[in-house]
Amino acid sequence: MARHKAGHLPAHLTRAAEAYQVASASSLLEQMQALQARTLAILEGAGDPKTALAAVAQARGNLALLAELTGKLEHAPTISVLVSAEWVTVRSALLEALLPFPEARGAVSARLTALGGGRGT
Repeated sequence: MARHKAGHLPAHLTRAAEAYQVASASSLLEQMQALQARTLAILEGAGDPKTALAAVAQARGNLALLAELTGKLEHAPTISVLVSAEWVTVRSALLEALLPFPEARGAVSARLTALGGGRGT
């Protein structure tokens, strides 16, 4: 039993030291970089495919977060005002107001359709 404990103690201490480094990092970016280094170490030392695949998946996630943290990847939502409820209301009101002016209504409708916002007249 003592030999069994002795064989695992250095690995346990190594993991503790690495955890301390991650916990004591002064910034989120440093913590993420330390976590990525640890993940890559697990990947390199993986003895079985399941562990290797899990480490690869984690490394990929770490890289995405690192890129986001360093400004190299943005997750800004794409907003299309042409399909918003407000725009649909404005478009309908505009086309309705132009009913007495068929030529102008047709021109406005064609232009809105060309822009992608004229979902019919």
